[in-house]
Amino acid sequence: MSDVSLAPDYFGQWQVLPCNVSEWQATTRQLSYVAREDVAALVKAAGKNVLDVGCGIGLDYRYYKGGDVEYYGVDVTPKFVEEAHRQGVPCQLGNVLHLPFADGSWDSVYCKDLLIHLPPDKWRDALREMVRVARVQVVTLEDNWEDETVYMLREKSACVNKETGEVTHIRFFHNAYGKTAMITHALRLGVGVKVIHVDLPNPIKSADGVIRTGQITIYTKEGE
Repeated sequence: MSDVSLAPDYFGQWQVLPCNVSEWQATTRQLSYVAREDVAALVKAAGKNVLDVGCGIGLDYRYYKGGDVEYYGVDVTPKFVEEAHRQGVPCQLGNVLHLPFADGSWDSVYCKDLLIHLPPDKWRDALREMVRVARVQVVTLEDNWEDETVYMLREKSACVNKETGEVTHIRFFHNAYGKTAMITHALRLGVGVKVIHVDLPNPIKSADGVIRTGQITIYTKEGE
């Protein structure tokens, strides 16, 4: 049995993601999530370009390819970016906490299942950074706000073989951010908030019998 330890850096563990990236990202559940198309419609109505933060292998590029809206992605995981490039998706490596773009560079900034998978002490910084580079709006597609608190459902557990340095598997954060925390922080950033509830593909029922739903959240910059 391998001697293992936890990867010390949450973002660093993604640099050596130990899996087939298409199997990780291009699942039937993800491909069938029609709310992705709803987000694309919101983006197209808001301007001429969009930055997809945490783009993975670029599943959402299909909604913009060959159209009037310029798409560009950024992701912290080299394997995802390499696969995206192989498929012709315009993107680059980058971290949501330090986006390599000037203020207001993108009409829309979009992310799917990003904030909920960040360490609980980083989501505010991530949203602030996305608002910074957005000209009109930030649009997120994630799990619904479930209550008034911010809590962590699962912590990281990236097992590393001490002899080889190989990451054998990754567990990531899955947080639920409460309404009060999210709206308060958005107001501090000077943005408005609109929520559209959407159904998840293959809905998941929690232990207490509650069926999880998703939501599109639109953070609109004032004056736009």
